[in-house]
Amino acid sequence: MPVTEEDVRSFHQFALNRISCGSADCDLEDLLDEWRAQNPDPVQQRQDLLAIKEAIAEWKAGDEGLPADDAIAAIREAHQLSLKS
Repeated sequence: MPVTEEDVRSFHQFALNRISCGSADCDLEDLLDEWRAQNPDPVQQRQDLLAIKEAIAEWKAGDEGLPADDAIAAIREAHQLSLKS
């Protein structure tokens, strides 16, 4: 979803409030992450909810999905990630 002027105003006010409360020990990325957590994108929320409902319906229909280890291995392979040592 494109950024709106209201998004910018909202984040600006949020950041100013955090700084004025003595919470300036975090960086801009931390502030943005916190603001996003408190102001979720409604379109993304709907997509997430639909995906969850679809997964539940598939599970109820007998699809057991992948074991966690197999799913993690597939993600690692797809993104060329190695195990941390």
